[in-house]
Amino acid sequence: MKRDKKEGDEITNWEKGDKKATLLLKLSDRMVLAKQNYSEEKGMKKNSMILRQVLEVIDQHEFQKSVAECEADWHGRQYKSWDHLVTQMLAQITGVSGLRELCLLQQMQEGALYHLGTKVQKRSTISDAGFRIPYQVFEKTFYRCLEKCNRVTYRAEKGSVFKYPLKIWDSTEITLGVDLINWKRVAHAKGALKLHYEYDLERHLPCFLVMTEGKVHDVKVAKEHFTPQPDSIYIFDRGYKDYHWYYSFYKTHAYFVTRLQKEAVYQSVGQHQKLSEEQLKQGLLYDLRIKLRGFQRCKEELRLIGYIDPETRQEYEFLTNQWTVDAYTITQLYKARWTIEIFFKWIKQNLKIKSFLGTSRNAILSQIWCAMLYYLCLSYIKFQSRYPLSLFYLHKIIKATLFKRTSLWDLLRLKLHQLHLLESHDTRQLWLLPCDSP
Repeated sequence: MKRDKKEGDEITNWEKGDKKATLLLKLSDRMVLAKQNYSEEKGMKKNSMILRQVLEVIDQHEFQKSVAECEADWHGRQYKSWDHLVTQMLAQITGVSGLRELCLLQQMQEGALYHLGTKVQKRSTISDAGFRIPYQVFEKTFYRCLEKCNRVTYRAEKGSVFKYPLKIWDSTEITLGVDLINWKRVAHAKGALKLHYEYDLERHLPCFLVMTEGKVHDVKVAKEHFTPQPDSIYIFDRGYKDYHWYYSFYKTHAYFVTRLQKEAVYQSVGQHQKLSEEQLKQGLLYDLRIKLRGFQRCKEELRLIGYIDPETRQEYEFLTNQWTVDAYTITQLYKARWTIEIFFKWIKQNLKIKSFLGTSRNAILSQIWCAMLYYLCLSYIKFQSRYPLSLFYLHKIIKATLFKRTSLWDLLRLKLHQLHLLESHDTRQLWLLPCDSP
């Protein structure tokens, strides 16, 4: 009996020690699990949906400032300005054909919309918001977001030693259907909307936008809305013909580069600079000081540069009020004006600005401003991540993985052959897949 009692005591002592060990193990396991859960939650916050990471470029606090200034939400109860912005950005990225397809997409991604602070809406609600929410909300947000992009993309081309800010003025026309939209007409034949841009050549960003009817002339918009800044060079084509307006550049201490009209009448005052043999080999013909004659004349002397393209053998005459820059550099500055034509081609091919979700003036202007906001988001992500490829591939990646929970920076590290796979496959159906469960 005594022996059994000692064995029982040893067993109970061992069990007590085992209980202490198991308690310590449980505490340590709980600490490890807590750390794992914390890291997973932190990773979930970091790896949110791609659409949410794109929308984070737009500061929601600044957006609410624009809403308050325009008093856009005072009569909106459930569907407010932020909901409309998310809907418009969703339409821009996916390129849906109409409201019916957009509502179908929202129904497929109801859980994803919940995490974005919005929900599924009806077609009538979205259509009414296009008429009700003023487009000035998105216009003000565009310029606020532009300031944020300018801080990131400032002097993007560091290799350039050109000290003057370079801006381009040009416009593009968007055709509208007369049967549905009769508030913009040109010669009673078609509806048209004209987008007048001021494009920053260094940052590769649109820094100013004015929308008018298609029949409004470019030079009229430039005189009313565009303000030349001191020590800046503005490049525009021959459509901005107003010799008296050229004199305003002298008053503001700004410079311009354009082409001379074929029917222009001028008087040669003298030679500005004698061309060297190297400049003659580059294609320069002459560098003169002239005075424009006629009804619309410029009071000051201007600089006329003759140039022949070595490849096409076509002659050009460039007009400017910049006297210190080399003549060949002036010709290359005008050649860089083609950058804005590439910009026009890109936005028409990749953004939803040729077909619209509404027919009212406010709905169309709101959709165009949201398209420009999406372009700023793409540019900001490209510069911030130092993405080496073009905006086309960035847009393709975002469109193909819009509702996936992963890091956008990891997606941007994909190799070139992987991006070609995204381009070759039909990515229009990828965003219909349900998002990953949180």
